[in-house]
Amino acid sequence: MPCACRVTVIRKECYMDIQSLYLDDPDEGACPACECGDTWTFSCGSICPEGFCRQAWSAIVSIMNLECSKGNDGVRVVACPDGARPVVFKVVRL
Repeated sequence: MPCACRVTVIRKECYMDIQSLYLDDPDEGACPACECGDTWTFSCGSICPEGFCRQAWSAIVSIMNLECSKGNDGVRVVACPDGARPVVFKVVRL
């Protein structure tokens, strides 16, 4: 059976001070791509699902591949690289 991981959104942040200084839309708010509690199951080797944030996917898939290749069963926490409004994910190998 191929390795799989459950990915859950555990936190969404929005740093309005950074956003107001550096982003094109200073009032955009938190990332609209997902909500706390959203959960997905991905198999290693999966490609980025349509509509899923590619930056978040890059962060998640690197952790997921590491967990599967090493056979780890722990919980990992990873955040997307958006410094003004990051989304934090919990990745658990199934």
